[in-house]
Amino acid sequence: MFDIKIDWLCFYVKNLSVKIFNIVFLFVYNLDEGQQKPDQKSGL
Repeated sequence: MFDIKIDWLCFYVKNLSVKIFNIVFLFVYNLDEGQQKPDQKSGL
């Protein structure tokens, strides 16, 4: 029973961290794109 609880917690934390990472990445990416619109030097 305890192992199942740990697995579920790990799964939940993993999903949560992925969601947070995606939100932060999108936010930073949009911020960068907004700032670097005039000159497209970096090809990222």
